[in-house]
Amino acid sequence: MTAIQAGDRDAFAAMYDRYADHLYDFCVGVLRDKHDAEDAVQDTFALAVQQLGQLDMHLRHGSEGADLGEALGVSEDHA
Repeated sequence: MTAIQAGDRDAFAAMYDRYADHLYDFCVGVLRDKHDAEDAVQDTFALAVQQLGQLDMHLRHGSEGADLGEALGVSEDHA
């Protein structure tokens, strides 16, 4: 996360590659629309860049995949 905070695009790409598919599947399940799910994934990663400190702490405690949304305060109630 430190590399991402420093502006390392490769590090951000690695984070995206690790979580995007899981998050997309989660969003499709909640939103029931592929285009809305794509938008939600994009919004989530934009928010991730803004809130990296909080995200880093959450991920260090073992969260994976769809929990990325939870780490950023995104829940099914907000969908």
